[in-house]
Amino acid sequence: MLGGFIASDGKGNATTLGRGGSDFTAAIVGAALGANRVEIWTDVDAIRTTDPRLYPETQYIDVLSFQEAEELAHFGAKVLHLATLLPALEKNIPVFVLNSRNVKHPGTQVRAESDGEPRVKAIAVKRGITLLEASTQRSLRRASLASDIFITLEKLGCVPDVASVSDTTVLLSLDRAELVPRVCSALGPYIQVHTEASKVLISLVAENIREVPGLSADVFAALEGITVELIGQGSSRRSLSLVINESDAVEAVKRLHVAVVNNREELAFVAD
Repeated sequence: MLGGFIASDGKGNATTLGRGGSDFTAAIVGAALGANRVEIWTDVDAIRTTDPRLYPETQYIDVLSFQEAEELAHFGAKVLHLATLLPALEKNIPVFVLNSRNVKHPGTQVRAESDGEPRVKAIAVKRGITLLEASTQRSLRRASLASDIFITLEKLGCVPDVASVSDTTVLLSLDRAELVPRVCSALGPYIQVHTEASKVLISLVAENIREVPGLSADVFAALEGITVELIGQGSSRRSLSLVINESDAVEAVKRLHVAVVNNREELAFVAD
């Protein structure tokens, strides 16, 4: 067992590695030694199916693939910083998330392959989302509207999580509200931009999510009466994301958890 948060800089001064520093150290050492497993000891029993502050009746997840865990981290989950686990991923070494205050708990195993049939493993929530709609008239469109917008966003270092594209309109989510004025000014006078803040991005995560039976129907049935502004399936085939009003987040997570997690095959064990 070793700690990894404390480090030294190029001049030998004591410093810290920042968020995920200990995880990174464990992954590097484990990969270098060809270990059978890497253990990350934290203050939580395991990775949960969603944020318990939004829905207290969560479940602990017994197994996640590295890719599923990466999707969760990208869409807002805070338990693991997946970039720190790359050395273990490259050597195909399973990583266990365990609780130093509850050593008998089996925790969550993060490994190369998921387990069982495709099913929703978890629901992640990313706050601070701005919905941006850009449109133009066909007669004024000099080139591809979508191309203009995505090139602009790439230059600003921002990639939308969800987008819907038509010939004259692009609707997308931004998680960096400070970029909105720069996007608007960069697009020019012939493109009208409308934005709405105070949104959240809710993402269902599963390996091969397109193969989860009846998922779309379950999602829309669960969210009856809640306005879904934008919905999209991730290019990785491991997530289904939707944008809703922040005021609806708690109710939406509760309904979705009941519909697509609780009612599916048992994932693991119910959290206390």
